[in-house]
Amino acid sequence: MPSRYAVYSGHAMSLETFQKLVVTLNPDYADAASLLQFYSGYNTWSLHIVAKADRRKVPMVLMNPIPGAASDSISAETIKEMVFPVRYVPYTSEQQLLQSDENRHLWEENDLDRAKRDAFFRLLASYGATPEETLTTGFVCVKDSHPDYMIRSF
Repeated sequence: MPSRYAVYSGHAMSLETFQKLVVTLNPDYADAASLLQFYSGYNTWSLHIVAKADRRKVPMVLMNPIPGAASDSISAETIKEMVFPVRYVPYTSEQQLLQSDENRHLWEENDLDRAKRDAFFRLLASYGATPEETLTTGFVCVKDSHPDYMIRSF
């Protein structure tokens, strides 16, 4: 049985940029007032608006919490950035979340990561997203539920 958690490596996006992107992709969320609503807007777009043939190119989105922030609430005060993961490994310890030589393979972007990002950005552009709405802030790691333990609706 795999760990209940995984360490995801992916491209980070500021909350402000993510909100603009969601409104472009799904104008029904133009009046969204909370981060959770924007998160829902992205998921609605990825599951119901994107052509079925393109859904494999759409990564899930994860929330990267602010260290030390309350884990029982989701808001701009508790979430640092949104993360579009491109790969993951099973979580084994908090040490994986530290940037170090030992964990370089988790924290450093490689050619395949860039290719996945570029394919995703081309897809976003085909749905009207501008380069400003696909601006990422870096390559990060975040701990979240292992995919085997996530509820999928597709």
